[in-house]
Amino acid sequence: MSNLTETEYLLEVENLLVEFAGPSQGIFGKKGEPVRAVDDVTFQIKKGEALGLVGESGSGKTTLGRAILRLQEPNSGHVRMVEEGDVKDILKLDQKELRQCWQNMQMIFQDPYASLNPRMTVLDIISEPLIVNGLVKNEAEAKEVAVKIAGSCGLVPDQLSRFPHAFSGGQRQRIAIARALVMQPRFIVCDEPVSALDVSIQAQILNLLIDQQKEMDLTFLFISHDLTVVAYLCNRIAVMYLGNIVEIAPTKDLFAQPLHPYTEVLMSAIPSDDPDQELNIALLKGELVGSGRNLSGCPFAPRCNYSDGKKCVNEKPKLVDIDGQRQVACHFSDTLSLATVEGI
Repeated sequence: MSNLTETEYLLEVENLLVEFAGPSQGIFGKKGEPVRAVDDVTFQIKKGEALGLVGESGSGKTTLGRAILRLQEPNSGHVRMVEEGDVKDILKLDQKELRQCWQNMQMIFQDPYASLNPRMTVLDIISEPLIVNGLVKNEAEAKEVAVKIAGSCGLVPDQLSRFPHAFSGGQRQRIAIARALVMQPRFIVCDEPVSALDVSIQAQILNLLIDQQKEMDLTFLFISHDLTVVAYLCNRIAVMYLGNIVEIAPTKDLFAQPLHPYTEVLMSAIPSDDPDQELNIALLKGELVGSGRNLSGCPFAPRCNYSDGKKCVNEKPKLVDIDGQRQVACHFSDTLSLATVEGI
C-alpha cells in the first residue's frame, strides 16, 4: 500500500477481517461455521471528507466501524491512520498507545440515550473525556471547554446541569456529538446517528455535523441504511453487503450510474416524491443468505437477477478500480445497464 503521509488520505483499511463464533449445532454442542461479519475489506478515507457506508441491516456496517476503532477486535488486517506526520497501525498498538490514539478517533453511537451515563449531568458527560485523558489542568478548565463545545452544538448553559433523561432524542444526540468533539478528534465514526430521530430533527443534526466538519476539519465515516441521508452529507459512498464492500463511488456518480446490482436494489427502495407512484422493489430473488455460510462465489449471487449461475456462484469478484474514482466488485459491471434515481 502507498505511504499515507504522501497522499491525501487520512485512514487506510486493508484486508480487515472480523469473525464471530458460529452457533452450536446438535445436542453435543458442535460448533457451527464462524460468521464472517467483515470479510477482507479494503478502502481509504480522504482527509476532511465524509465517506458514507450503506447497506441493509446485518450487512456488517456497525461491526466495521467498531473494528476500525478497535472497540471490536478484528481477526486480521490493518487500520492505518496518519497522526502528527506518522502512520500508525491501530491494530498493532498496545493499550496505552491505543488510549492515546483514541483522542483523535471518536464514535457517535446510534442510540444517544444508551450511550450516555444517566447518573451524570450533561456538563460532567462532556467534560469527563478531558479529565480522564489529562488534557486539561483541572476540572474548572475542563468545564470551561465543555461549555464552549456544548454551545457550538446548540446546547445552552442552563441545560448543562440536567441529566440525560430530561432531554429529547435530538438534544441527547447533540450531547453525544459534543462529547465526541470535546477532545478535538480528527476522525469520527458516526453509527446511524439520526436513524432514531424524527425527520425534522434529522436535518438539524445533519446540518450540525456539516458545520462542525467545516469548522474543525473533521473526517467522517458515516454509517446509515438510508441513501438519501448519506447523499446529503457524504462526498463518497461505499456499499456493503454481507461483510463485503461491493461498490465505492463519488455520491453523484453512484446515483447517476450504479455499477453493482445491489446498489440498484438499494436505490429502488428510495420513496418517490410522487405519492401515487408505487415502490418498485422487485429486484431481489430468493432469501437472504447468512454470512456464516462463507460462499465461495459472489455473496450477492443467490439473490441477484443478473447472476449467470456459474462464474458468479463459483468465483468471488474482487473490488477493482474502474476509472480512478470508482471501485466495484462484480463480474459483469461493464455490461450491465442498471436503473438509477433522479433528483438526488
